[in-house]
Amino acid sequence: MKYILLIYENEKAWASLSESEQEKSYAEYRKLGEERRSNGSYVTGSQLAPSNVATSVRLRDGKQLIIGRGPEIDDVVLIKDFQ
Repeated sequence: MKYILLIYENEKAWASLSESEQEKSYAEYRKLGEERRSNGSYVTGSQLAPSNVATSVRLRDGKQLIIGRGPEIDDVVLIKDFQ
């Protein structure tokens, strides 16, 4: 069984952190990744784009509903068949 772990950071709160506070948070992410690698449960990882440039796609009844830019997308996100 494989799982996807999504880590969300509030962008405004992140921007208000000092560089040293941000580095501390990155160190915690790296530690988590290293722990996952050491027990064989890590597959891949990548930072998401900021919400103001991200593309969101909604499906309803198997049909594409909206392709949107930014945080205006409010439906539940489903990630299927990640390998």
